[in-house]
This record gives sequence, C-alpha cells and structure tokens, in this order.
Amino acid sequence: MKTSATRFSDSVEEYIKYRPGYPQQVIEILKEEIDLNPRSIIADIGSGTGISSALFVNNGNKVLAVEPNREMREAAELIYLNNSNFTSINGTAQQTSLPQHSIDIIFCAQAFHWFNTTETKIEFSRILQPNGDMVFVWNVRKDENDFQKDYETILRHIPEYNKVTHKNISDEDISDFFAPKRIHKKNSC
Repeated sequence: MKTSATRFSDSVEEYIKYRPGYPQQVIEILKEEIDLNPRSIIADIGSGTGISSALFVNNGNKVLAVEPNREMREAAELIYLNNSNFTSINGTAQQTSLPQHSIDIIFCAQAFHWFNTTETKIEFSRILQPNGDMVFVWNVRKDENDFQKDYETILRHIPEYNKVTHKNISDEDISDFFAPKRIHKKNSC
C-alpha cells in the first residue's frame, strides 16, 4: 500500500480530470459563519492539485497550499502559474513550515483522514491565529440509487479502501480534534 504522500503520484492527470470540485456555496457559508473575507489568509492543507484552493483564490484570498506529494504539488503550481494569491509549499499536515499564528483559516478538503491527528493538532494550534478557524470538507457519494449502493459494496470488498476511506472518521473524532473549540457541522451545500 502506498503512503498518503505518494498515493496519487501516478494518477495526477486523472485526478485533475475526474476529481469533483467544491461548490461556490462553501465560500458563501464561510462568509456568513466565520467572517471569511478577501484579507483572510488560508492554509489549504493536503491541497493536492489545488482543486479546493480555487475557491479561495477566486475569492481573492492568499492561499498557502501545503502538499507532500511532489507530482500533485507540481500540477497545482502549473495550474496557478503567475497567480500571486497561490503559494505552493512542500509540507505535511504535521509539518507545514508555516510561521506561527500566521493563518486565519485552515481548510482541509478530502484530506483529514490521511493525517496523524495527534501531531497535526499540535501543528494546527501552532500555525492558526488565536481566533482562527478550521474547516474540514468532504464530497460524499450519496447511496440514493442501486448503482451507487452497488458501487459502494464493490469498494468495500477492496481491503485498502476500507483502511483509507474518510468514512472511518466519526463526528466524535473531529470533535476531539477541534477541542476545546466546538464543531459546527453542515451536511450539504
């Protein structure tokens, strides 16, 4: 089994083509709920090819995109070439190399389930402003038709999938990670 840092190295092109993006409503919710504004500095942790960074770059935010996978990071660097709002950083959730208390919002899209939560919590506390926010987002397949249900059943027969799926993360896991802050959960946009 590949590590989380090398897992997508040989499928970057497919990742760019087929990985779903995130709806603009995420930005609207964050403006309303946590006062996101164009001056907010975003750390996109586990940024991959920059799919989630696009939300914030297009909102005028400075995005520090932290990604350990070289191939994914280089793809993002090409996508955002000459965009002054995007900075690519070779790092992990546990070791971002970002300055202490420099981040207004830590954003993790489809990534939290890859992190060593004990070390990541320490790092996030170090880089986040005292009044900063953490936002975790997942695109979730809805098992609302027979095809989707059968597809999930097939995936569940793959041992690796069962080890790495975000479905292994519970609300309690996230609450423990956020503590002493409280989580506010939105199920869909």
